[in-house]
Amino acid sequence: MKERISQLAAGTMDFEAPELELLKPQIEEIVVSGQNFRGDIRISSGNRRPFRGLVYSDDSRVQLLQNSFAGTSINIPYEVKAELLEAGTELSGSFCLVYNGGEHKIPYLFRIRRSGSGRQVEVETLKAFAQMAKERPAEARELFDSRDFMALPFMEDMSIRAIYDGLHRAVNRKNSMEEFLIATGVKKRIHFQLTGVEDESQPLEFSLGKGNLPGSLEILRSGWGNLELQISSDHPALSFQRDTWTENDFSGDRLMIPLLFDEKQFHAGINYVRVTVESLLEKHTVSMKIRRSSSPSLDRKKRHEKRESELEFYRTLLDV
Repeated sequence: MKERISQLAAGTMDFEAPELELLKPQIEEIVVSGQNFRGDIRISSGNRRPFRGLVYSDDSRVQLLQNSFAGTSINIPYEVKAELLEAGTELSGSFCLVYNGGEHKIPYLFRIRRSGSGRQVEVETLKAFAQMAKERPAEARELFDSRDFMALPFMEDMSIRAIYDGLHRAVNRKNSMEEFLIATGVKKRIHFQLTGVEDESQPLEFSLGKGNLPGSLEILRSGWGNLELQISSDHPALSFQRDTWTENDFSGDRLMIPLLFDEKQFHAGINYVRVTVESLLEKHTVSMKIRRSSSPSLDRKKRHEKRESELEFYRTLLDV
């Protein structure tokens, strides 16, 4: 410990580099001729150390919508400019990540196809569409909402078409595709749970005060797909970076939500707070027992005020 403190004071501390984990080590997509295509690069830190870095593309027709990134779980959007590209064209190259853990190249290959020929060729079965929804959800939703979807081979099944017709008119388009995949039996419903909360009546404990770090709430999910979580607290002294979290915020199957405590709003001693996390179909609550130690300077002030009050009382007695 003394050595680390000395290193920190001298400015020579060795920080652990983040471990790069890629959802897709290489990217291959079919792009419709005459249309732009959007996708994303998904990276996460295997050791939870945050990234800081830049990303470049070596083909001007494959453009990054943001060049810098930071955090532990990151989506970097890109766009393939295929408006003027003819069918049969192939764009091959790589995305280059330069970050605080080194450099890494992600190869890509985009094949340009005529309208209607690209996605329909690779999506001939429901299972193939489910695989697309898992790996490329934005592209799957675009196909689900397009006229091309009705021309897919599996849509000749009248029972599947009836499910699609019932869900396609829903207001929540993102959730419609999720429910379609579940109703047709190619996907299980996604669930979530709060880590360390086996009995919701047993509170999680946190301590505030000098030397104590802020806490976090860990959420685990089972399965993949659309997941939107709303988090709220019944105490104004506990807040969050934002109230809504989605599947894109998870690193693997884990989501860490930092707890932002306003220590001044807690009284000295034990405080109780209730936190609720809910999705469209699930709701979990957890009690938190938050212990706030009294401030030494505040204690000194109270003792001083008490002594002054006692002295004033004795002065009054002497004047009588």
